[in-house]
Amino acid sequence: MKYFLMCFFLNFSLLMNAQNVFVGTYEGIFNGDNISLTLISNGANNVVGNMQDSQNKYDVSGTINKNTFSGQAIEIKLGLQFAMSGTLQSNVFNAILTFDYLGEKHDMNVVFNKKKTTNQAESTNKTVGIPN
Repeated sequence: MKYFLMCFFLNFSLLMNAQNVFVGTYEGIFNGDNISLTLISNGANNVVGNMQDSQNKYDVSGTINKNTFSGQAIEIKLGLQFAMSGTLQSNVFNAILTFDYLGEKHDMNVVFNKKKTTNQAESTNKTVGIPN
């Protein structure tokens, strides 16, 4: 029983850790336009959020599998819909946004850099001293 509980908690923590890697705020640039992407947890392997450029805001939803994202971005007012996929390596999310125009698929590559949270920024700026 003890072994079963250890395995259960280990698997659960690995699953949550894989999902939490994508959670956060990202910044990218496409054709000179700044794009922000914010993702939050929505279940075991799912994230939701929004993506915004200088003119539009998109609702984002997707599924996480290890370091891979697969989902969609939808701009409701204009009816724009993109398939969205990508991989996260370190703090860089290489995303591909695909849309269909008159039956032709077009890909846009966007490189998003994950922003550090206040706690992460503080911990990287701290110097470690030798206690007296």
